[in-house]
Amino acid sequence: MKKIIGTLFISVVLATMLSAMGQDENKNNTTPVIFKLASTQSLEMRSLKALQRMADDVAVKTNGKVVVQIYPSSQLGDQRDYMEGIQMGTVEMCLIATGAIESFDPHFAIYGVPGLFHTSEQIHAFYNTPISQKVCDTFLKEHGVRTLGLYDEGIRNVWLVNKQVHKLEDFKGIKLRVPEVPVYVKMFEALNCNPTPLTWGELYSGLQTGIVEGLENNVEMVVTSNLTDMIKYEIKTEHVYSTLLLMINENALNRLDTETKKIFLECIAAGNDDAWKQFTEGQKQAYQTAAARGVKTITLSIEERKRVDDKLMRVTRDTLKNLFPDSIYAEIANLKK
Repeated sequence: MKKIIGTLFISVVLATMLSAMGQDENKNNTTPVIFKLASTQSLEMRSLKALQRMADDVAVKTNGKVVVQIYPSSQLGDQRDYMEGIQMGTVEMCLIATGAIESFDPHFAIYGVPGLFHTSEQIHAFYNTPISQKVCDTFLKEHGVRTLGLYDEGIRNVWLVNKQVHKLEDFKGIKLRVPEVPVYVKMFEALNCNPTPLTWGELYSGLQTGIVEGLENNVEMVVTSNLTDMIKYEIKTEHVYSTLLLMINENALNRLDTETKKIFLECIAAGNDDAWKQFTEGQKQAYQTAAARGVKTITLSIEERKRVDDKLMRVTRDTLKNLFPDSIYAEIANLKK
């Protein structure tokens, strides 16, 4: 019996020593942990510039232990590709449109349905509510992907090559590129457009060849992707406030020791704040660039805008009816006060 107890004691001691050695080895390991960060956006976008500054900050403050490598312009595939990759661990991080996550969890539709949010302040206030945090926490639990922050893209409008729109009826039949997200298809079906899902990488050639006659998106995406080579008109629909989420594979995050993880998350938080501060100026500059390239803005009359909004709000209520209680609308309305 004493021999057995002695053997067990030695085994426990050895296991404890090996565990401690493993932690020390991980902490002192000079091989950097590399996080690949995927995005469809170009490096000219304000949000990716902020992420590059964040990546530089991470490298400096972790003494090179963590390296964030940014892959812009769909280099790692479209948004569905790298969301699948991040769940499998082949991609560690991504900056992804909230609408693109809907096919993995429909509750993310709350961030991107028409008519709910119109300003940066409103969407950031909502992001910090228990409702929003529950959506993100559930996704972490079920898919192993943690949400690190929310990034603004701004209000989305319709951009057309040749056609002008002044009233609801003018939307009829327009071949409009939309993301591969069901709510966006429904949105423009409600306006009697011909919504055509294309990946972002297919859009430029789609406009050139006439597969589509325009798109809906925020001004920075239009300008930095040089779509103003073809786009002549912006229609002020302001149908959706566009946001992105910065996400990371939880197992990848947990590869970091406690101290390094703390530093990494502090850099992420600082980067998120940096991006938000730069947002307004980025929008202003993008609109100036679009105007300088000859894009003309068409503002709908109050009456026509209401007709458009009424159509789109029906899509919102239909999309959210089985996902959130009706009280969600009053709670969001209170954020706007």
